[in-house]
Amino acid sequence: MKACPQIFTPQPIPVKEHSPHCYFVLGNPTTHLPFHFLLSSLRHYNYCTLLHRPSLSLSLALLTSPLHWTHSLLTAFHENTSNSSRTAQKERTKEKKGMSTFMLLLLLLASSIASLTTSASDDYTDFVYAGCSQPKYTQGSPYQLNVDSILTSLANAAAFSSYANFTSSAAGGSFPAYGLFQCRGDLPFSDCDSCVRSGLSRLSAFCPSAAGAAVQLRGCFLRYGNDSFLGKPDTSVLYKKCGPAAAGGYNSDQLGMRDAALADLTSGAAGGSYRVGAAGYVQAMAQCVGDQSAKECDDCVAAAVAQLRAVCGFAVAGDAYLGKCYAKYWSNGVYTTSNTDHGDEAGKTLAIIIGLMAGVALIIVFLSFLRRAGHDGKY
Repeated sequence: MKACPQIFTPQPIPVKEHSPHCYFVLGNPTTHLPFHFLLSSLRHYNYCTLLHRPSLSLSLALLTSPLHWTHSLLTAFHENTSNSSRTAQKERTKEKKGMSTFMLLLLLLASSIASLTTSASDDYTDFVYAGCSQPKYTQGSPYQLNVDSILTSLANAAAFSSYANFTSSAAGGSFPAYGLFQCRGDLPFSDCDSCVRSGLSRLSAFCPSAAGAAVQLRGCFLRYGNDSFLGKPDTSVLYKKCGPAAAGGYNSDQLGMRDAALADLTSGAAGGSYRVGAAGYVQAMAQCVGDQSAKECDDCVAAAVAQLRAVCGFAVAGDAYLGKCYAKYWSNGVYTTSNTDHGDEAGKTLAIIIGLMAGVALIIVFLSFLRRAGHDGKY
């Protein structure tokens, strides 16, 4: 137990540029690629491991409209079939089977789109990054008991609060643990609760027995450790990513929209820890951790916005996550920086589904009119 103070005392981790202990994980946690571009900021953050797994985010507005006109097509077809002349029992049976087949096909296609819509609506649990300290705690130690108490408190508090922080020293005052969570400002408590619990499971999977760790999901941020980080500002850059360049390049109007949307995040009228901005078809969002003062939040968001402007240039979207805040922007109502390639594939899949739905609907409706015309010709 005499070695515990050395194990749990937070100190900057001396990391060389090619240290085999630092790695960047992309897609699969077992695939380790050395990285160098975030080492300086990670030293300040006391994390040496950075994990990143791209995720998919789609536009609800794009996905819900096909469901609306699918319902209209079903209604129109039903009315057309109901008004058709009834012939022999055999003809009626055929029509019912055709109607059932048509409705089943459309419902299956609609279900495919609905599943995509659900995945988009649940994007608040998408993984962004995680950091783990190299020192680990001893199983059964007082510090582990304090960490367990912190994590339990975080899980319980998320059901009725969007931010909370805790300090635990009940199991051993010499080895206190600190922790917090921050949910995105527009999430209801039920989604905040789901996000925090998802984040806790990621911490357990990515950082087992780590003395300190943090995880950022799309909708929430969690952190615990043995250093008293609560209430302290932190503008070190932890993670940043830019989307693809605008097709044909940005013109001055497009750059103006982006800069205006980002300016909304830092204006005096912004206020609060959760901020949104918009200009034209560019939207922006920022949030600070709840332990920051108004000035600390302003300074942090300004630093994040400066990163986006400096690094992302003509990109259609960008993320900048700092120690105690983040800022992001995106264009055309669709946020795709987490995984542009997957977003393109999803868009193509959606276009195929919509095309199939429209084609099948037109063919079946056309055949129904032909059948009706044939029935009218018999009398």
